[in-house]
Formats: sequence, C-alpha cells, structure tokens
Amino acid sequence: MELIPKPELKQYFDKKSYLKKVLIQINRDFEMAGCDFELPKNEIEELEELQNVLAVNLEPLMKENGPRLKNLLYRIDVSEKSIYKGMSENTDLQLAVLLRNKIIERELLKILIREKYSL
Repeated sequence: MELIPKPELKQYFDKKSYLKKVLIQINRDFEMAGCDFELPKNEIEELEELQNVLAVNLEPLMKENGPRLKNLLYRIDVSEKSIYKGMSENTDLQLAVLLRNKIIERELLKILIREKYSL
C-alpha cells in the first residue's frame, strides 16, 4: 500500500518540474544533515524513479540506525509522531517505504509553501 501521493498532491507528481524540485530539495537536506546523497545521472521522469533514488540513499542510513537518520528526519521535518501514526495505520507497510514516502511528501509541501508565499 502506497501513501504517496495523497489525492490533493497527486497533480504535482505528474509534473517533471516538481519531481526535479523535490529531488533538489532532498539533496540539499541530505547535505545539510551531513548525509551522502547519490544523484541519478538521468532526469527523473516519474514518481517511482524518485522513490527508488531516495530508497537507495536511505538504505545505508537505516542500516546504521543512528543519529544521522534522526538528524535527517529532523532537518526535513518528518516527526516521529507521523511515522508512528503511519505505521499504525498501515501495518503491512515497511518502515523504509513509509520513511521514503513521508520525506517526499514533506519536501513537496516545503516547495509548495515556498512558491505560495514568495514574492
């Protein structure tokens, strides 16, 4: 079961420009949190590609299960409460998939808020 995209956000994930903006924001937050992030060589065409890129980059952090992952989630603004809620609502969903989806969703919301309130 996929959490992303939420119905009200689906329209943005159909646009390549937003996929690229989300990827850039994710890369920026990984760097600010002191985490390595491997960018794809090709353009991101679909949400699934973005999810795969993020999954590859989250894997080492999840194996480490240490402060760098917590710092990254804090930097992105994904709360523990939202993770616990997501896990309780979707018991068949793997933690890695939930984290990936929460990160993508939050990064898109950051971009939309910035666009709405920038002059």
